[in-house]
This record gives sequence, C-alpha cells and structure tokens, in this order.
Amino acid sequence: VRPGASPTEICSSSGAWVMSTIDSAGTVGAYTSIAISSTDAPYISYYDAGANKNLKYAYYSGGAWTTATIDSTDNVGGFTSIKLNSVDNVYVSYYDFTRADLKMATNFSGAWVTETVDGSGAGNNVGMFNSLDLDSLEVPHISYFDDANKDLKYAHQ
Repeated sequence: VRPGASPTEICSSSGAWVMSTIDSAGTVGAYTSIAISSTDAPYISYYDAGANKNLKYAYYSGGAWTTATIDSTDNVGGFTSIKLNSVDNVYVSYYDFTRADLKMATNFSGAWVTETVDGSGAGNNVGMFNSLDLDSLEVPHISYFDDANKDLKYAHQ
C-alpha cells in the first residue's frame, strides 16, 4: 500500500482490484476521468446523466468520498478530463451539450469558476472527446474534436 493511501478503499496489499461505489444518486458516472493528488488521493470528474445533467466530481479524503456539482448550467459535463496542479487545484475540461461548446472549470478561489474555451458550437459541436494536460508552468492545454469540420483542435492559454 502506498504511503497516505487507504488500504480499504484505494488498493489491496494482495494486488487485487478493490471496488467502491462513490455516487449512486440517479444515473451517474458517465464520461469519467481520474487524477491523483500530491497526497495520492483520487479525484474523479464525471457526468450526471440522470435528471440533473450536471458536471460533477468526487475526491477521497479523510477516509471518505465527497461528491460535488461543478457546473449545473443546462446540460453540461460530457467527455470530462481532469488534472491537478502542483498544489492540487483542480482543472476539468468538458463538453457543454446544450451549447455544443468546450468548457473548462477550475477551483483556484475555493469556488468553481467555469469558462468557455471554444464557443463556436451551436451546431458545430466542438469539444467532444477532449483531453486536458498541464505544462511545466501549469498552463492548461486541451485537445478536442470539432465535429462540424471533422478536425482535431488544440487550445491553450
């Protein structure tokens, strides 16, 4: 077992897979992505595909899972990708189904802030199948699919 990890939730000393239910409220868990913090805690972004249609995330701390909604504006949260920076601030890129745009959320201020990365959606369907990473200066970089033009796209700050 790695230092700081909970052997009952995170891994097994025998090397066997250990499963946990993190969120079971409705139809949740589509479009998942996982990142591991500097203390070896898992952070997971995912889509609430039930009645809410929200972007959510979960993290493991103090022996328990905590879940929260990141963005609840219309139908958002498809194709998530999550990364943590060196001080474990969370970045999540995701697809806005309502506007067909690529969005990103961060929690630097302690509250979630969302922004549109590529807003050329509205029939263009940009942002599906995205992947997020941070460079050595912790600048976000996102690759994604532009369905209207059938192109691979790249965005960075």
